[in-house]
Amino acid sequence: MKNINNIHLIITTAYLKNRAEIIYEIKETFNSVKKYGDRFKTVSFLETVEDMNYDFIIESNYKYFFSKIGNNFDFKGTNWMNHMTNHLKSNYENDDIIVFLTGRYELINYNIFDLIDGYIINNGYDFLAKNDGDIYGGEGVHTFFISFLKKEFINFSNYYFNLKNKHSCIEIDLKRYMEKNKNCLILPKETFLGVRTNISETKLKKNC
Repeated sequence: MKNINNIHLIITTAYLKNRAEIIYEIKETFNSVKKYGDRFKTVSFLETVEDMNYDFIIESNYKYFFSKIGNNFDFKGTNWMNHMTNHLKSNYENDDIIVFLTGRYELINYNIFDLIDGYIINNGYDFLAKNDGDIYGGEGVHTFFISFLKKEFINFSNYYFNLKNKHSCIEIDLKRYMEKNKNCLILPKETFLGVRTNISETKLKKNC
């Protein structure tokens, strides 16, 4: 049985100078984690664009990293994968359980721990992601709040970077990967993850 105490939270942030509201959104994420993040062994913020002085993060007991590898790919999702893969390879044990949360989104309860307990710890799944049909068309899975073993994310990363034709939405490539692997579970769209979204195109917030 995997150690439930080895659950780590990673939050990526992307500071953009032309979006003045982004600091406020990251503070909303930070405050939600302060409320519901006490059960994670570690909480890390990974900035992927510009090395910012997020004083509220640095002054907390959370970790802050700046990813220096740049954003050189055409698709946003490919850049995200590159940052995550690089960070994971340098940190954590292969069997550690990782929860990823998009900075700008908020934790609103402890549901993710029940899902991890029920599916990863007790039933041997290595990757959980939710069908995106509750917000989008259902062709992909949500990537804003996912849970996985480090080693399985690295497996997906290897698969993804070896694809000759990547979809512009990494959510679709992740769903295709998960459908091919019995140790990956796509949660139905009715599943309540315990996250509040912040969809930048519409400013819509949705409990998901």
